[in-house]
Amino acid sequence: MEPLRKVPSQEACSLACRAGGIHDGGNAESGNESSGGLLAEKEAMLDAERARSPVVGRLAHGDFDTTAIFCAGGRYTGLIDFADFRGAEPEFDLGHFDLHDRERISEPLLPALLDGYGRVTPPPDERSIRRSAVLLGLRQLCRWLTRGYGLDHLAVVQRAARLRELVERG
Repeated sequence: MEPLRKVPSQEACSLACRAGGIHDGGNAESGNESSGGLLAEKEAMLDAERARSPVVGRLAHGDFDTTAIFCAGGRYTGLIDFADFRGAEPEFDLGHFDLHDRERISEPLLPALLDGYGRVTPPPDERSIRRSAVLLGLRQLCRWLTRGYGLDHLAVVQRAARLRELVERG
């Protein structure tokens, strides 16, 4: 059985890290000497992910973020847009939400989502959610780069910046 998640190749990840300014030994242009540590942490995360046994999938929304939350009269009324519905690891939707948190609303909403989630079932730990967010972001970034987006493309620059935030959050 094929694992539910696809881990980007080392070559694609290296290119994605260069796009994000996460280089071995730091980024001389920005004076960021700590980025070597970010690269090492990303590589350790990918190594652990590659070694991890496949998990049992659960039904997932597939692209869960604030655009899928339907509200009426200032209150939550449901979820919409199940076009990307799939089987995935338990952290998939929460990782996707974390990756896209604050894109449309400046206030972080993941804490409120986890509070509501916890009223129904215990949420996965934050490190697992962050791991899923980073892997989703790397897959997206790798896909864009292999499709010809340049390192200076706005989507690449913004996604790389978000990945740096997630990795630094530790």
